Formats: sequence, structure tokens, C-alpha cells
Amino acid sequence: MDINKLRNALDNIGISRKSYSLNGEQRPNTYILEEVYERWRFFYFNEKGEYKLERWFNSEKEACEFLLNTFIDERKDHPPTKTFNSVAEAESYLREIRENVMNDVKNKIESLAEIIEADSSYLPSIETARYDGHAFISEVHGCFHYVVQEGNEEYKRLIFCDTDELLYEVFKGVTFQMATGFELENRNENRDSRRIIFQKQKELLIKLNSNWGDKIEKQQKEFLRQFPYNDLEEE
Repeated sequence: MDINKLRNALDNIGISRKSYSLNGEQRPNTYILEEVYERWRFFYFNEKGEYKLERWFNSEKEACEFLLNTFIDERKDHPPTKTFNSVAEAESYLREIRENVMNDVKNKIESLAEIIEADSSYLPSIETARYDGHAFISEVHGCFHYVVQEGNEEYKRLIFCDTDELLYEVFKGVTFQMATGFELENRNENRDSRRIIFQKQKELLIKLNSNWGDKIEKQQKEFLRQFPYNDLEEE
């Protein structure tokens, strides 16, 4: 996690940007992150100009994750900074925020799927586990859990606090399924089937995000270093 991904994660869980600073700017009643000589400093700057809760970290990732978890813990222990008439009203407000976040993710997935004409059966369900090996996405403490489960057996659980990383994982799986179907329809018995699958998957991901094309290509090359093509075609 870096500063940009942290900012996205905090937006996703409804944290006001006025309650923190990620560039060292010191505002009263604000959590501060700043880079100091290749280390990262975290502290709370109160209305008296005092530095509280100071912590130092050796990496940007550690500092960002600490600030994110600080807000998540606050969200669990305290109602939002909004006046409510009852606990039930506060819980309803948080539930509405959560639903809005998940609806936004669902809409983004459906919009991207439309671009590459992906069948809806390839898409993960939102908040509803089917226990049949079909992926689903849930929100837990401000981050997204991408889960694949069949019966009581959980095969995969990946946690993302950044929406873009979640969407990449979703469409890495979707495009692989599409590419596998494409290879089946265009099979060449003399070629390793992965040549067609990997190329088609990359083409589909590039349509969605050029960076995703570069990312999947690196992952494919790393995989092929361990498990090379088994045909005689030259690279």
C-alpha cells in the first residue's frame, strides 16, 4: 500500500479528507503522515498544537497500513462524526455507507464486463456466498474480501483496501475464463494451449486498462519461467 492507495481506501470507507494529512501538513485535530529522511512519521496533531500518538515506520507501506487500521478501529469503537438520535440510527447510517460502497463496486464490475462482453456468469457475486466455487466479494472493516469457496472449503481469500486492485483481481479471473473458452474454439493441437490463452487474456485486459495488460504480462512471464511452454514453437 502507498499514499494513493491509502487515500482511495479511506474514501471507500467514508473517512473525510479533512481528518488526515498525507503530506505533512499540520492541521488541528488531524492524523498526520509525513516522510522524514526515508522514514515515515505518524502522529496526531491536536487543537493545542501538541504531537500525540507518535510512531515511526521504516516503510511507506507500514505507515499507510497503520493509519488505515487506526481509522478502522475508530470506526468500530465510535459512531461517525455525525449527530444521531439513537444507536440504531447510527448503525443505519454506517450500513447505508457500506451499501453505497458495494453498489459502486458492483456497478464498476458490470460496466467493465460490458466493455469486453463478459458473460454475467463469470462475475463474482456481491456480499452473497454461493459455496459452489463461484467467487464473491464482501466488505469487512473498510476493505474488500475476494473469496472463492466450495462447501466448507475456502480455496482463496484475498484482501484489498484499494478498489483498483480488487477490480484487477476480478477481471484477471474473468478474462482467464473467457480466454480459455476462446482457446477451446481455436485449438491448435501442435501448440501449447497457454500461448493462445495468455495472449487472449492480455488483449482483453488491455481493453479495460492498459496497466492491467502490463501487469498480467509480467505475471505470465514469471509463471512461464517456472513452467515453460511444452511445444517447439520459438519465442
